Amino acid sequence: SNSNAQQAASVMRDLNKEYPCNGGAFFWNAADDANGTWSRPLSEEAISPSKGCSVGGIPLPSLPGAGAGSGSSPQVPAVDNRLIATVGNWLACPTDAQMEAYTHVLVSFAVTYSWGSRENQCNEQCDILTPVAVCGNAPHAELVARWRAAGKKVMLSFGGAG
Repeated sequence: SNSNAQQAASVMRDLNKEYPCNGGAFFWNAADDANGTWSRPLSEEAISPSKGCSVGGIPLPSLPGAGAGSGSSPQVPAVDNRLIATVGNWLACPTDAQMEAYTHVLVSFAVTYSWGSRENQCNEQCDILTPVAVCGNAPHAELVARWRAAGKKVMLSFGGAG
């Protein structure tokens, strides 16, 4: 089931106790986060307590025969927690207020077809359609530029209902 902001924040509080550098949370669909009422409280729980997780690295456990004779354990850099907004490219574009608390944006989906109400029009070579729709079934490069300028990482997922 879906959780409201207080329930999600409670889950993140509990998770942060056991796993302080847990990676964060994501919200589907950012356009439904009215004025950031879900993301702001969650940001305080998921992001703020984990600042500094990326300092140093996490030693990996030794595996038999791995790195024999190297004298050092491999390191994986730790990361700060993230609050990821998922933006459905067929849905309305989220407002700046809705996006404010997020650290990352996941645009869904890059596809190889044009959507049709009766039938999708498939690309026989499976070429990704470009430019990729970001939201509102349009590219919106200005939104991507604004999100990036605000320090958000913008990612693209591939797939869809085709």
